[in-house]
Amino acid sequence: MPWGLSSLGRIEARVMPNLDAVIATLELICGSESAQHLNRPPIEFFFEGDRLLQQHTEELFGQSPPQRRVRIMVTLPTEAANDYEMVREIMQRGASCVRINCAHDTTEAWERMIDHIRRAEQETATPCKVMMDLAGLKIRTGRVLAPLDKKRVFKGDHILLSRCEPELGSKAGAWLLFCATIC
Repeated sequence: MPWGLSSLGRIEARVMPNLDAVIATLELICGSESAQHLNRPPIEFFFEGDRLLQQHTEELFGQSPPQRRVRIMVTLPTEAANDYEMVREIMQRGASCVRINCAHDTTEAWERMIDHIRRAEQETATPCKVMMDLAGLKIRTGRVLAPLDKKRVFKGDHILLSRCEPELGSKAGAWLLFCATIC
C-alpha cells in the first residue's frame, strides 16, 4: 500500500496518500522527477481515515467491549416507557445501545425510557448509549393533478402542488397551487 500498488478501488479513506504514493512510485520506476516531485507519504497518512472512523465510532457508540467487536442497537418500543423489566432484559441480552424513535410517543415517555436505561445500567454494571432518532420532514400533498390535456409530464413542463384540492371546474383545477419546473 505505501508504494501505491494496492487496489485503487477501495481507498476511500486514503485517496490522497494513495495517489501520491502511485505518482512517487511511477517517478521512481521511470527515473524521472516532475517539477512538483512528491516524496512518499508517511505510513501514518494511510491509516488516518481508519483512525478517524474508530475515534468517531467510539465517540458516538462508546468503547466496544473487549470480548466482541460489534454493538447491538435495539429500538425501544412504546412499552419500554412503562416496563422497566423489559428494558433491563434487553440490556442483559446484549444491547449496548438503544434507539428511541422520536416520531412516536411523547417527551415524557422518552424520559421514562431513559430513566429505565440508566437504572438498568446501574443494576447490571453495563454501559448503554441512548440514541434519539429525530423525525424527519414529511411531505404531505393532496392528489397530484397533471394538466388536463396530458397524461405525463416531461422536462420543462410545470406542475403545481398544493395542500388543498382546487375546484375541478376552475382553471386552477387542472393544476395544483405551487409551481415547479420538471428538470
